Amino acid sequence: PNLINYAVWNEIQFGWFIGISSVGNMLIAADVNGGMQKFNGANFQFFQNAGGAILDLRSVENYVVSTTDTKIQIFNNLGVVVQTIEANIVDEFDIKFTCATVIGTNIYAGTRENGIIIFPISNIYDYQFFAPAGPERNSVFSVNAQTENLWLTFGGFSSDYNPYAYMDVGLSKFGISKFSNNQWT
Repeated sequence: PNLINYAVWNEIQFGWFIGISSVGNMLIAADVNGGMQKFNGANFQFFQNAGGAILDLRSVENYVVSTTDTKIQIFNNLGVVVQTIEANIVDEFDIKFTCATVIGTNIYAGTRENGIIIFPISNIYDYQFFAPAGPERNSVFSVNAQTENLWLTFGGFSSDYNPYAYMDVGLSKFGISKFSNNQWT
C-alpha cells in the first residue's frame, strides 16, 4: 500500500540510474554514464566502468549480465567479472550488442544486425551465429521482384547521400540474398 506514497520512501543514493539487478545477496546498479555500483548495506559504491552506456542489465541464474553496444560482462554473486566479451572478437561483422543472457554454459548475445551470437562461457572464441532463415540483413537497399525469384541487396547511404559513410563502416559489402522455392539463399 505504500509503494505509491513517495513520502514513506528513503532515498539512499542520488543519481541517474538505468537499471538495478541482484544475484544472491549482491545488488548492482548501473548509472547513465556506464558506471557499475554495488550496494554495501548503506549506499552504493562505484566498482567498475562498463566502458560505455549500458543498454541492458539483468540477473540470470547465478550471474548479473551487463551489456553495452561493444561489451558484455558477466558478474558472479560476489561482483567479480567471470567473463568479458568484446564485440571486436567477432571477425565476420562489425557487431553492436543489444542485450545478453546466460543459459546453462552459454552466453546468448543479441545484436543489432546479426541475429544472436552464442558464446560458450568456457571459450568465447568458439562462437556461433544463430538467426532465423531469412535475408542476410534487415537493412534492404534494393529489391528486385521482376522474375520468379526475389532478390535483395543491402546497404545505404548517409543523410548527405554518401555511401562511404553509411553505418560508419565505409562502403558496405553486405552481399545479396535470394528467395527462391520458399527458401532464402
